[in-house]
Amino acid sequence: METRRRGVYVRGLSDTDLAELYALRGALESLAVRESIARLPGGDWSVLHTAVERMRTAADAEDPAAFAAADLDFHSGFYAIGGNRRLAAAWATHRELFAAMLDVTNATDRDLRPIAHDHATLAEVVQAGEVEPALAALAAHLDGSLARMRSALTARPVIEWTGGGQPYPASTIWTITASTSAYSTSGIRTIVSRTTWSAPWSRADATRSSRRAG
Repeated sequence: METRRRGVYVRGLSDTDLAELYALRGALESLAVRESIARLPGGDWSVLHTAVERMRTAADAEDPAAFAAADLDFHSGFYAIGGNRRLAAAWATHRELFAAMLDVTNATDRDLRPIAHDHATLAEVVQAGEVEPALAALAAHLDGSLARMRSALTARPVIEWTGGGQPYPASTIWTITASTSAYSTSGIRTIVSRTTWSAPWSRADATRSSRRAG
């Protein structure tokens, strides 16, 4: 994700971007899992179980947005249980980007219930307190998430849009059917044209944001 001092900058996520982001996430979350296990038998593990129940409810309701929110709260739970504030802050800097990415994968997964089950299994393995099986389960879980993201991006080309001082959320995934590039005083911008989107904005919002980007 990139931001510029002025205006709105939109940038595509390449496969290299995805690999780097998931490598970073794996490193951070592995440490969070280690620190969570170190707190056993203490720690408030209910945050994981509550998130899983929310995921199941969202899956039954076919509500991918609610599912994504619960998904991220689940993974953020390891940081909360571990209690390392600086580690949690490092994850927080990337959470919104992963939230936007999850909007894409969850929208393409027809049945989210197996994913909720996977999270429940991961919570059980970690809470069992054996470090190596827990880290292996986490690695497999994140590998599956990366594979679904790659599949979703292949099926639905997306870009990440970052609002620089605009009245829009900081990170949003847009599905695009065409785009052009243009120069501006802040550098090269990608201007979205003929868009469909997963975010709840009107066509007027899309038109206005494209004009601001030029």
